[in-house]
Amino acid sequence: MIKNYSEYVKRRLKASKNKPIRYTKHYLENALNIRKISKHEVKQNLRNPSKLKYAERQKIDRKNLTKETYLSHFIYSKNKGLSVPIKFNKGIKILTTYRPGKKTIRKIKRKFKK
Repeated sequence: MIKNYSEYVKRRLKASKNKPIRYTKHYLENALNIRKISKHEVKQNLRNPSKLKYAERQKIDRKNLTKETYLSHFIYSKNKGLSVPIKFNKGIKILTTYRPGKKTIRKIKRKFKK
């Protein structure tokens, strides 16, 4: 069972509402076009996290550095959603974005089921 960090991520997103959103990939436009996602949609979900249902913490330990990211799942319906790994620094850093399919959304729901 994985702990749901959605309330924590919502609080952090609301606290950093005026801070800039940065992307890590330099070829982001191409990646978003292939996945049929608009930058506006991602920004809107991060500024108003009402659709955020699940978030899991991912901790990465490399050498002496520990990185903490949150994989946020915005679920619109049982068929549609958006998954965004987020890192909080001085602002909000988006690692990548993708759309999970129907089966993946079901797996996500099962993963966080109590």
